[in-house]
Amino acid sequence: MYTAVQVFRPHLLLVDHVPTGVRGELLPTLRMLREREDQPAVALGMRDIVDDPQTVRKLWRREKTYKAIGDYYDEVLVYGCREMFDAAAEYGLKAELGKRIKYCGYVCSEEPHLSKEEMREHLQVRKEKLIVVTAGGGYDAFPMMQACMEALRILGKNLPFEIIFITGPLMRCGDREWLRKHADRAEVRVLSHVHGKVSYINAADLVITMAGYNSLAEIVSLKKKALVIPRRGPRAEQIMRARIFAERGLVDALYPSELIPKAVAAKPQAVLSSSRARERFPWNPSKSLPSPRL
Repeated sequence: MYTAVQVFRPHLLLVDHVPTGVRGELLPTLRMLREREDQPAVALGMRDIVDDPQTVRKLWRREKTYKAIGDYYDEVLVYGCREMFDAAAEYGLKAELGKRIKYCGYVCSEEPHLSKEEMREHLQVRKEKLIVVTAGGGYDAFPMMQACMEALRILGKNLPFEIIFITGPLMRCGDREWLRKHADRAEVRVLSHVHGKVSYINAADLVITMAGYNSLAEIVSLKKKALVIPRRGPRAEQIMRARIFAERGLVDALYPSELIPKAVAAKPQAVLSSSRARERFPWNPSKSLPSPRL
């Protein structure tokens, strides 16, 4: 990174998520940029939720992250909404940085996608309702998908919906094969990965997913009903995000301690039949993001 910045001399450096880089790898580059006469704008991009605030504050104090942000960053761009979760206040940034903090709203993919009707025709969906189960790359999605598959057995042979599992390319082959083995009826399909996943989400009446940033932002921006099952760890990020979104009525949530097939089986019909109004989602397309100083 140091050499690349020296050669290309950017007008803007946008750092994602880790202010000093992994194990401080960015610090030499950040110092070098502050010593240049033609200093570029340097911005830090943060997801809405990093981890439990007490854990983040302790880590950032120990690793002198607060000092690094104050010394080297012109702006901090929070990919979220203060009314949903005040990241600056919770993580102790507000007093230090003041006006340098900008909330961008939730940033969603603007990838073109097929309409619900076009995609359902493409998928040859025959039943009235379609459920899509997905979880990003899928490397830790098996427990959630296994519970969903076992829930289908509780619901019996004549499902009132069709369901598509998108495992993601990072799921272990053995876990994916277990899901395929148990998808033993026409209404259940298991796909490893797909092109244009947003079209699959748009075709669904209900999406079952984990609580990653991109997954929830896309689902809620498309105004889809969602059952969110956050991962247990290693950070509190997903459980916190699931709880915040559920409290706003944007999604329904089932927490790791409740992840048993019987509990999962009770959820899809309840969520599908719910007429609860969904709160407006504070999202921003990329064209409306604040521009860092150039």
